[in-house]
Amino acid sequence: MKKILLFAYLCVALAVMRNEGFRVGSIHFLAPAPSACNPQTVAVRQVVVHIDCGVSGSDQSQIIDFIGHALDAMPRGALPGARVYAFTDLDQGTAAEHDFLQSEGYDISAGQLELAWLNNDYLGQAFQGAVFLYVGNSSWRRDPLLPPLTILHEMHHLLQYQLLNSNRHVPLWLLEGGADEFALRELSALHIPAPSRTSSSYRCDYPLADLDYEQEALPLACVYMEGAQ
Repeated sequence: MKKILLFAYLCVALAVMRNEGFRVGSIHFLAPAPSACNPQTVAVRQVVVHIDCGVSGSDQSQIIDFIGHALDAMPRGALPGARVYAFTDLDQGTAAEHDFLQSEGYDISAGQLELAWLNNDYLGQAFQGAVFLYVGNSSWRRDPLLPPLTILHEMHHLLQYQLLNSNRHVPLWLLEGGADEFALRELSALHIPAPSRTSSSYRCDYPLADLDYEQEALPLACVYMEGAQ
């Protein structure tokens, strides 16, 4: 009887091994199903935050916290509402940016937007009514103080654009310097050290009139530093 059972077991084992769907090296039915990518939408008072599924939990918390800090520092009612998009995939981010700009009447391709992010190594960009944060940029991880500065800086741009509400040109030193000074003051109020902007590799002694527009010959850091002063 034992011999019959052993023979039957061997026959079954051979049949299973010959069946390509049940090879030991391909046990697909035991592999865990891939986790679904679920973007999140969170409301921080009047700001709606769209968070890509690639953004980590710690980054999500930091973004939400510093949006709240930025709103706390603004005059009540000065910013009726806005959207913030946080993403790790640049293609997804520029697609959202493209959709937003098209809805606002701008004519620019997603490819042009992506080139701007890559060529300028942006961590964030702001338009009237929307902020875009590229959490996937390697610089986001380079210095833990850069993300808080970036979030506060871009949130202040929202306030600037809301208060200006004009098609007139605003000097670049005023926009960037003002946003940087706001972010640095807010970090100080929160007792958080700020990443330093130094001019060790060049001299920043340009007249403000030279910093009205971005120019290739002028270090962009001078726009921020002299504008903040």
